[in-house]
Amino acid sequence: MCQECVPGLAVDGYDCDSDLDLYSDDECPCSHDHKAHKPDEHEHQHEHQQKHEHEQVSITNQEEAGPFQKVAFPSDPFFTRLINAAHQNKDGIIINDSARGLQLTYSQFLHDVQMLRLKIQNALPSSLLDATGSFKDDAGYVAVLAEIQYPFFVASLAILSMGGVIVPMGHAPEAEQVLAIVEESKAVALVFDPTQVDVSSAISKENGSLIQLPIDISQTQQNSEEHEQFRFVTASAGDLAFPADRPALLLYGGDGEPNTLTRQSFYDQATGGSNSATSEMSDAMMLCMLICLSSGPAP
Repeated sequence: MCQECVPGLAVDGYDCDSDLDLYSDDECPCSHDHKAHKPDEHEHQHEHQQKHEHEQVSITNQEEAGPFQKVAFPSDPFFTRLINAAHQNKDGIIINDSARGLQLTYSQFLHDVQMLRLKIQNALPSSLLDATGSFKDDAGYVAVLAEIQYPFFVASLAILSMGGVIVPMGHAPEAEQVLAIVEESKAVALVFDPTQVDVSSAISKENGSLIQLPIDISQTQQNSEEHEQFRFVTASAGDLAFPADRPALLLYGGDGEPNTLTRQSFYDQATGGSNSATSEMSDAMMLCMLICLSSGPAP
């Protein structure tokens, strides 16, 4: 999806006019003129066993040389679309964030998502998670302190992959505003863009017990010799799935009243189906649509 297809949006203080472009391997269905983007051809094979509480299973891909670690995402329409798009556009640049100097493939994007997913799993009390490393019911509200740019999408997909609820902090919030939303939403953690470290530090002074985690980005691009080789798949039916009516996005509007979207809204956006969101929830739906754009081209 090219940048011209995603005009700058401003929804209740959210600055969506970023330099983040979403490509689909130069096959954007729009009529805009696109320039081809080709990734640097670097091929590294480095075997590294990640130790963490929710360890994934190491496997060997028979079609390509080198060890791979299989990473399973939920078996739902949203992540199925994402993984299919990743397999179909394996080497193409699909994210071009000129503000940060990033050009990323699906593999690099999903790597960042998975690394944040693991970081959240390892930081939280085990009592909040089930055997798959996913949030138990009503346990997974996670605050996101980031502008609506690449780190925000990484955080959103990491949270959704765990069955959690995204709680955006909005555009340029003060520490007091963040703390108020965290308290009201009962967020179990806050993930933040490293550019927001000053706000994060101010929050720590007021609430030292709040779990805070930086959103590390583009590690596969910056440290290509050290990154792990993942093979991304969707889980088998029943192994990793969440009810469609489970909350997925909690957005506080200008009137202070929160709007909640369920996972069904994301499924509808991913499949092109209809949804029953009311006009009062238009801001939340716009944010949902932006997140869905990061999961690949519409069917």
